[in-house]
Amino acid sequence: MNPWNTDVRVKCNLKSDKLYKMLCQIEQSLKYIREYITLFDVDIKMALDYLIYWFYGQLNEIGNNVNNINLFHNKVTKYMNDEFPELQDYLNKKYIKSYNIKVLQNKKKLYDFLNYYIYIKDMLSKGRNNQDYCNYIGYIFKLYKEIHDDYNSMNSGWYDDEIELFKTKFSDVDKEINLLEEKCPHINLNLIFDKNNKSIRLIEQEKSKEKVEKTFESIKTIPQV
Repeated sequence: MNPWNTDVRVKCNLKSDKLYKMLCQIEQSLKYIREYITLFDVDIKMALDYLIYWFYGQLNEIGNNVNNINLFHNKVTKYMNDEFPELQDYLNKKYIKSYNIKVLQNKKKLYDFLNYYIYIKDMLSKGRNNQDYCNYIGYIFKLYKEIHDDYNSMNSGWYDDEIELFKTKFSDVDKEINLLEEKCPHINLNLIFDKNNKSIRLIEQEKSKEKVEKTFESIKTIPQV
């Protein structure tokens, strides 16, 4: 059954408020998603992960109104739990109810990039639009580095899934470095990779060490009694 038949479209489009129209569309989509998962033999958690990140992207459409964000989060989690009660624990853990839309947008950007990176590498190897792809990779590398500067978000664990996925995608460090040095020589690979040890930089540990060193330096400046 098509969730976007005429009756459903009319029902959702009758909603005058943009947020409620969006929530109507999400609710109708979730009602039929299991049917499509079965039809196309898609991994159910993978499909729901994709939807969750799509939901994060939709939040950008409703602005920074806290009440609207709260309503969106509550409605979306209810819709998902109603349709997939057997995955309630997984969904409640996976879906991040952050009121910081920037965090959720960053999560989506990282997720989208990491899921398409295999195709990006293929395009680089074929020499197609290398500058565009290289700029995209460079942007994501900077974003990956920048999220580690957001201490509160990092400490909350909001980026844990994306960081683990990033490490998995770039686990063959030597191979990735060789490809990017050849195809995208202008990218600052030192942001992400420790070339000497052929590993992904342990940015979390570097940040913690830097914080301790700064604290120690501050203590040394305190006048002795």
